[in-house]
Amino acid sequence: MFTSYTPVVGEWYVKSTGKLIKVKMLSYFEEKVERIVIEYLDGTTQMLAFNEWLTLDLNKRISDVSRNIVLR
Repeated sequence: MFTSYTPVVGEWYVKSTGKLIKVKMLSYFEEKVERIVIEYLDGTTQMLAFNEWLTLDLNKRISDVSRNIVLR
């Protein structure tokens, strides 16, 4: 099941498309998360507004195969 999670720097998530993403950085404004920088396995990064993050269908349960890729 996919859902929205509070972004945590260093945590890996699986998008509903099957792509793994890692939260690299959070940007705050008035003590609230405003922007999230995510990184894909290929090294590309993307900056999302917090509202965009909330629209992502994410899962924190990473399969054993994916976990082995992440831990390399």
